[in-house]
Amino acid sequence: MLTNIGVSPDCGTLAFGVWRYIAPVLIVVFFLIVFGVNNSGVLDSLPRVWSNPIRELWLNLLILTILMLTICFVSNDDKYFHARIHAEQCLLDGDYDAALKTLRRYDVSDRNISMLATYALAKKGELAEHMFDYPVVGVDAMLPNGKDIKFELYPEYQLYVYLGGRYKQTMNARQYINFQRRINRVNKPMADYVLCAHLLDRNLDAFVADLKKYYEVNDSVTLPRHYREALTLYMHTHTAPAIIYKDNVGATDYEDYQLLERKFDNEHDKKNALRRMFGNTYWYYYDYQK
Repeated sequence: MLTNIGVSPDCGTLAFGVWRYIAPVLIVVFFLIVFGVNNSGVLDSLPRVWSNPIRELWLNLLILTILMLTICFVSNDDKYFHARIHAEQCLLDGDYDAALKTLRRYDVSDRNISMLATYALAKKGELAEHMFDYPVVGVDAMLPNGKDIKFELYPEYQLYVYLGGRYKQTMNARQYINFQRRINRVNKPMADYVLCAHLLDRNLDAFVADLKKYYEVNDSVTLPRHYREALTLYMHTHTAPAIIYKDNVGATDYEDYQLLERKFDNEHDKKNALRRMFGNTYWYYYDYQK
């Protein structure tokens, strides 16, 4: 019962679930059993069993061992689940660096870890700088969906308040982001969610169109790293770009990326080499991340 206590995603209060009904029933059943045993005469034979101190010691050790084994069998040994719980506790404490440090150890396509990393980076204002340092798995994993992507401890409503809109109807990440764009309810964190969603969809045209709405784009403004990478890729893949953006450092790095790509004929070796050198770039995600 104690380990099943959670936080309501709607209002942030404690939620006891079905145990609020089961626990009182079990307590009543327990006292009924104790009362029945005490009145059955079974206890009259126990003194003969417990008269020997050594036998009493072994019986107690046996009971303790059974209890320990029971705990081991029913406990949750999913390391990704434990990482998520620790990261959410860090979010509750406002320690976003600790949350990200925990999540970064797991290079696995877990949608909950992706959602938590996205939110922690957004809270630090670094979503567009370091999103691809973490195992992101697509737009659908950017926000909770109430099913397989959800918070266990952290109040879900706080995320949506932070993004500028909390609604009664359930929406997945793509629906929520599109709805916020449609009603023009886009604050600074929401703008990065919108733009990063375009990057995850590999939709460079939509990214460029929305980038001009939310950011000033010119040579005197330094954009976040992944936006610069996306614009560099956009300039290389469009003969008539909607905007002209020059980033000499990014262009040089992208040339190095292409040179390394051409060095290998074997697809597996090429992908591994690019991952080691450019695995945290948007270019690698765009070309090789499934």
